[in-house]
Amino acid sequence: MTAWWRLIRGGNALLSGIAAWVGVYLASGQWWIPEGWFAVLPPILITAAGNIDNDLCDITSDFRNKPDRPLVAGAVNPQAALITLYVLCLLGVGLAWPGGFVAFGIAIAVVLTLFAYNRYLSGRPIAGNVVIAALGAMPIAFGAAVARAHATPVELDGPVIAAVIAFWLHLPREMLKDSLDTDGDRDAGRLTLPLVIGPLKTARWAGIVMFVAACYIAWSAFSGSFGVLYTFGVSITVMPALLLGAVQCGFTPSGHVIERWEFGLKLCMIGGLIWLVLGRVA
Repeated sequence: MTAWWRLIRGGNALLSGIAAWVGVYLASGQWWIPEGWFAVLPPILITAAGNIDNDLCDITSDFRNKPDRPLVAGAVNPQAALITLYVLCLLGVGLAWPGGFVAFGIAIAVVLTLFAYNRYLSGRPIAGNVVIAALGAMPIAFGAAVARAHATPVELDGPVIAAVIAFWLHLPREMLKDSLDTDGDRDAGRLTLPLVIGPLKTARWAGIVMFVAACYIAWSAFSGSFGVLYTFGVSITVMPALLLGAVQCGFTPSGHVIERWEFGLKLCMIGGLIWLVLGRVA
């Protein structure tokens, strides 16, 4: 079970479900709606499926970058992983249908985009990073779409702003992840941004994106979109972290700095979700 959990990257899959729930909450103002499971489960299942597909497509590079991954290490049979991938996709899309037509369309689009990303876009400079960052923001939009179809009152400005925040946090993290995977990506014949301009220059560009993310979060905070508690929370946690990361990645990039902020940006995402909810409560 541990190997399967690592294969689907269970923590990331659950985070997608939590992000979808945040979208529901921001759009409806309700902790739970009758169709809540149809908002939370599809992102979890589809994210898990996308992670399996990613590992199946990355077996060659993982021999170099991540030899402990379940498929490379032989802990999970590739054929079983492939069958599980299809089952999770079907379940994810099927459970999206009761959430409404818009949510169903988002689920199909995300599945198709994930397959395209893993096969054609992951090795494209910038384009692959932008696509996966957009996919990372989709659970919030998906949850809001379910709420829009079934819950009132509906406020779409909150979920839209939250989804854009998620995009700006995912984008630099994906750039830094590519900087850590250059050897395996080179072996797999990919042409990621670090292989074009180098890992350290990529980290500098990621630092610029982190600064943009901090500016956008500052605007969302001081525009009053999510209340005083959200403004206070992100001002003492997320924004200072992003500015520190922007300075370190921009001016003193190194392998250690890249590893630190690849993980630090994930903490910023979690912190941002928490403050969004607390701000909406207040």
